[in-house]
Amino acid sequence: EWLEEYYFLLGCYTVYAVRFKNQTTQERAGVFVSGGVAVARFLWWRKRSSALSLYEESTLSEEVKVLLAGRYPAYNEPLQVAWGWNRSGDPEKVDRAYALLMGLRKHYGHILHWEYEIAFNLTKQKKYADALALLIRIGETLHGLLDEDTLALWGKCHKVRGDGFRDAGLRASPGRPERLTALAEAELAYKEACLRYEQAYVLDHNWFSGINLATLWLIRAALAGELGRIVDRDAMRKDSARRAEELWNAMDEWRPRLKDDAVWISATRGEAALLLCKWDDAAAHYRPALAQPGREPHHPNTIKEQVCRIIK
Repeated sequence: EWLEEYYFLLGCYTVYAVRFKNQTTQERAGVFVSGGVAVARFLWWRKRSSALSLYEESTLSEEVKVLLAGRYPAYNEPLQVAWGWNRSGDPEKVDRAYALLMGLRKHYGHILHWEYEIAFNLTKQKKYADALALLIRIGETLHGLLDEDTLALWGKCHKVRGDGFRDAGLRASPGRPERLTALAEAELAYKEACLRYEQAYVLDHNWFSGINLATLWLIRAALAGELGRIVDRDAMRKDSARRAEELWNAMDEWRPRLKDDAVWISATRGEAALLLCKWDDAAAHYRPALAQPGREPHHPNTIKEQVCRIIK
């Protein structure tokens, strides 16, 4: 039990040490960090033995049991495990990620990134309606104070809804009432998607949200034309071209942050060129995107889906 006692002493030392006036700001911050971590570890250690009683043990996966029994004073470690499984491309690991996330939800339910990973997992399972319902609830709980990733995922769920209505409308014969109804529903869903992508883009002007906005404005322009709204069609085309031009001019400033960003940056450059009708430039950027060493099977499929949205 020496480690437990040591954590307790570090917590006591923090309370004692911060009384002194001769510390620099950096020294005082170090004391707070040290003491805060120690207290968190101390409390976790004391509660660890009874942690499993918080849940019905029979409903937990082995991964959840292991992580509950582990010495993690914060959500970072189990979240990292779920994050990797969610992006593995392996349906079995995606299922395991869902079990892990839901099993620990009560313990870490106040964390935005935790709820985001659950919503992200649902999209990987193609359960977009469930993901959208969860994102709406998150938005209400946090009064709209969401990060770029959450807003972009929200936009994607509406975009997928729009795709469904659009495909149904295009399958119907021109002039049929069901065609116009489906295309009008698609335009409303894409409008909601634009709203969320715009909110995400304002936060950081990231290329991911920006290119989705540019593409969606072009798709909405085509729908407006189908629905007889010619003035809206022309305005939306111009807005799409303006946004694509901004991205094209800024592409040299983009830097990868995640391991597959090299794929997406190159593909985004290709998509911006495609929107601007720069055919040779589009091909020149799509080819290296598909040839990146870290390319996964889902990368070309996702790129193809977006190109198909544009050319329909």
